[in-house]
Amino acid sequence: SSAASDVYKRQSMDEVNRMKMSQALENTKTNHSRSWVDPDTNTKYIIKPTKTTDQNNVICRNFTMSVVIDGKIQVANGVACRDPKGNWVIQK
Repeated sequence: SSAASDVYKRQSMDEVNRMKMSQALENTKTNHSRSWVDPDTNTKYIIKPTKTTDQNNVICRNFTMSVVIDGKIQVANGVACRDPKGNWVIQK
């Protein structure tokens, strides 16, 4: 597995996929998964938050991101934190 930030950059996720990822981090219960398929690339994304923490009033979530491209799966673990505007930013 690799860092989610690397997969995030390598897959050059577009704005729509980044928005869906943020929604998944915001709305998915811990240890539940949310998935979607990018209709332009046929890439499947699966986000599974695994832990939520509050660090000095900053909410962060550990998560697993699986990306399926042409039947091959890449799995990465990461941490994202909510910025003051409510956006989720991948830390690692």
